[in-house]
Amino acid sequence: MIILKKKIEQRNKYLLHKSTIEDPSEISNDSIYNLETWNKFSSIILKLKRFGVVLDSNESLGPIINYLKYLQIIQFNFLTFKDGRPFTLAKNLRRKFNFKNEIRASGHILPDQYSFLIRCGF
Repeated sequence: MIILKKKIEQRNKYLLHKSTIEDPSEISNDSIYNLETWNKFSSIILKLKRFGVVLDSNESLGPIINYLKYLQIIQFNFLTFKDGRPFTLAKNLRRKFNFKNEIRASGHILPDQYSFLIRCGF
């Protein structure tokens, strides 16, 4: 995955866990966990220093909203390029919840959407 930050390519330091983790010993710093793993092991994950959560565009912020101050990164996975919900979620994270850490976009994104991603806080 290419990570762009203000049009400059960055090194990805996080490991994305796409599938649900079953063994709590697999939980470690510098990881991004899916919502199912978060719901299962949030008490263990919260003890880490650097971690994040990935949400598909059809998932809600509800399960993580009270833990935003602990998250270093939130990644939104666009299930289709037509789905605009992550744009709104990112905008709300920045404006309504004052989230200052990193927000990433992944999945089905068109190059034409880059400027919209930046404007919404990605």
